Amino acid sequence: MFAGIDLGTTNSVIAIINNDGKPETLHNEEGKATTPSVIFFDEENIIVGDEAKERQSMGENNIASFFKRSMGDKNYMLTFHGKNYTPVDLSSIVLKKLKDYTEKVIGETITDVVITVPAYFDDLRRENTKQAGEKLGLNVLRIINEPTAAALGYGFHKNSEEQKILVYDLGGGTFDVTIVKVKQNDFQVLATDGNFKLGGKDWDDRIALYVGEQFNNEFDLNPLDEIDSYNDILVSVEEAKKALSMLKKTNISIHYKDRKASYEITRQQFNELTSDLMLRTIHLTEQVLKDTRLTWSDIDGVLLVGGSTRMPMVHEYIKKEYGKEPMTGVNVDEVVAWGAAIQAKIVLDQPNSNPNPFSDPNGFRLPNIEDVMSHSLGVVALNEDKTKYINTRILLKNKPIPLKSSRPYKHQYNKLEVYVTQGESDNPIECTINDKYIVDIISHKEGKDSELEIILEYDRNGIIQVSAKDESSIKMPVSKVPVPEDMSWLTKPPKIEVIEVEPNPNPMTIYLCIDISSSMEGSPLEEAQKAALAFIEKCEVKKRFKKSIKKSISIGLTSFNGAPYLNISACRKKKKIESAIDKLVASGGTNMKPAISLTHDQLKNTEGSRFIVILSDGATYDEEGAEQAAKECHNDNIDIVTIGIGNADKKFLGKIASLEKANIFSKRGDLIKDFERIAQVISTTGGIKQL
Repeated sequence: MFAGIDLGTTNSVIAIINNDGKPETLHNEEGKATTPSVIFFDEENIIVGDEAKERQSMGENNIASFFKRSMGDKNYMLTFHGKNYTPVDLSSIVLKKLKDYTEKVIGETITDVVITVPAYFDDLRRENTKQAGEKLGLNVLRIINEPTAAALGYGFHKNSEEQKILVYDLGGGTFDVTIVKVKQNDFQVLATDGNFKLGGKDWDDRIALYVGEQFNNEFDLNPLDEIDSYNDILVSVEEAKKALSMLKKTNISIHYKDRKASYEITRQQFNELTSDLMLRTIHLTEQVLKDTRLTWSDIDGVLLVGGSTRMPMVHEYIKKEYGKEPMTGVNVDEVVAWGAAIQAKIVLDQPNSNPNPFSDPNGFRLPNIEDVMSHSLGVVALNEDKTKYINTRILLKNKPIPLKSSRPYKHQYNKLEVYVTQGESDNPIECTINDKYIVDIISHKEGKDSELEIILEYDRNGIIQVSAKDESSIKMPVSKVPVPEDMSWLTKPPKIEVIEVEPNPNPMTIYLCIDISSSMEGSPLEEAQKAALAFIEKCEVKKRFKKSIKKSISIGLTSFNGAPYLNISACRKKKKIESAIDKLVASGGTNMKPAISLTHDQLKNTEGSRFIVILSDGATYDEEGAEQAAKECHNDNIDIVTIGIGNADKKFLGKIASLEKANIFSKRGDLIKDFERIAQVISTTGGIKQL
């Protein structure tokens, strides 16, 4: 017997194909379609689901939850009653709960399954999910992306006209957005993106923090400091969040250390407190539209998936951008498992013994699916002049899987090490170093390099496969070994013979650090982008040649709203820097401290003069933290120039800047001129004293 399983962060669902050839959810002992992905470790028993979640709300400590977010984390380990559990172990326990009860209901043994994962899961997380099923002895037929499964489960195959569907999947712990082109039984995923650490839990945490602060302000006691109280508040917050989907306001009660209080929270407050979280999903949605070169007017329908899409703010956003209501008639909690069950039937109906591999015994033709991966696959290589390590993308993201390509190598040793990456950056440190592969027993002809072909592949599960052939197309032995913990060597020059370059007497590295909070939206950000482009022109950025360089100015870009972003590492590639500036989008709150720390990390091991030019238009969270981060830069002889616009606090920015004259308040229309002046001074004098 086969089944489809939605192994969720907060809840999991299992479905089968019933005797009528339709997907059907199997309800648990409590009669519910969803089983909480929560585990309680009693001294004698392991309890999964509703009872475990209830124990968690009562303050029990031996609880495991939200471990899906740590899938692929080699350092994540929980210990209960002297036994260690990894995310694979914990996920396997949840799968066993679903499997065992389903077998009781249907009276058959589940042997084959399709398990869904967030579209943004990388290779290691997909492999770990597969291992969780195999740990139970299950044959994992396929790992399928959750948005793809949702589109499949919705039943778009019933329509004969071509449609482009946007699947917006906001679950308890993850977010994905996918565009699928559907025509009858052909499902083609055009693009996908997401964040596996963004979901309903983040909305819960934001409200818990808010009411905790209210209580602390009133009684000088923080109810979030103790696990029992914190769990109680989370239960109340989750109930309040659900209530606000129907009501304009509700109350959250807190009882902590003989103190009681009740705080009203309105839907408007809820929306404001979590607006930056919502904006993160919006930006990812807009990026997927951009990747497919589509606009909202090209979309034929929006499918909402995941329990968190019940929040009114999601519907309001879709209606505002799309101009129409999202699709109805689908159970947002169950549709992913339905799609997984259909996928399982597709896989099992493909043997050659079946004259029509996509036909159902009842005459229903099963769909054909073409999925994609959300990460490019590449290898660590050397740049053209062999002065640094780079990430070479070989299989590009949003291409149909399975997908295969190769890279030729000339090699003069008996062993070749290949580091496989997932990510879009040219800098391998900014990508995920997934695996290390060793090609061994390489033969050589006297006086010649060996010629090898390294083949990279995404299989149908989105899992990486690596193989190698010699110049005679004979397969070579390839072994997979752990990635070393210390990969800092990627930031250092390769230990090989390179063309000597005349040392530059005054190398400079400059990072522009731009505020992209929501108050910068519109003309402020547009002016900031023009000013940043003018800054580059004034610095006379030059490409690096193999011969001596007379002027060495590298420019990088970081930005910040509620979180910091490394938009591009310092380089001399003018077009790439300009492209990074053009892609800036305003949203969310303002937190300067982590952005300064991030930029500091980029500069601290850089030689020569180092500068940070910060642009901000308003107040920031954690001013003291920002001042301390700036002080650490000053201590490392990194000069900071601050530029304030709009409602920026000049006094605060003065504490960030290295010199009083390096704190500039720019009037509307003067920003380009001020940026040009700063660039002129830095590039010609090598410092900021002449500002």
